Amino acid sequence: MLTKRQKQVLDFIKVFIKKHDYAPSLEEIKEHIGLSSVSTAHFHVQALQHKGFLRKDDNRPRTIEISKNGGTNVRTIQLAGTIAAGRPIEAIEGHDTIQVPALLVPNKARNYFALKVKGDSLMEDGVLDGDVVIAEQTSTAKDGDLVVVLTDNHEATLKYFYKEKHRIRLEPRNRALKPLFVQACTIQGRFVSLLRGYPKER
Repeated sequence: MLTKRQKQVLDFIKVFIKKHDYAPSLEEIKEHIGLSSVSTAHFHVQALQHKGFLRKDDNRPRTIEISKNGGTNVRTIQLAGTIAAGRPIEAIEGHDTIQVPALLVPNKARNYFALKVKGDSLMEDGVLDGDVVIAEQTSTAKDGDLVVVLTDNHEATLKYFYKEKHRIRLEPRNRALKPLFVQACTIQGRFVSLLRGYPKER
């Protein structure tokens, strides 16, 4: 997932290289983007390297290159909205997309989507308010799966799924909260990975 600032840096580097046939210096990146320091420019360049968009020889100046794979170690998936890790909330459908490391969505034959977490019902499993969870689209689940689910009131939540004799138990991972019991629900996806929030822009 590229932040707005990272995209600005990447776009500037691409245009600069195309025009001059060599890469901008960190100082030039800093001045053009309006960053606070050269170290901040270096921070964003490193992030773009990590995500596969750039290559750089740290021992030589002006050696930033656009990676030939163009960031193919990332995948673009739908950011479908917000999901409750707490009390269910009305489903929010979004139409944005985000880029995520490909290792978080390894099966290219399957469909994935992302949701921003609201609430703390899964805090004991390390899923925190503001995190982004990645789910594989599916309409089925087995006991113990962490699922994206719509309740019979058309409310969305992220909980552990357990099917009981006459009801379904949707269980949190926060000892301060009680399970949610429903008669029916619709599985929309199964949790596969988590994106912790990126550092704030500098």
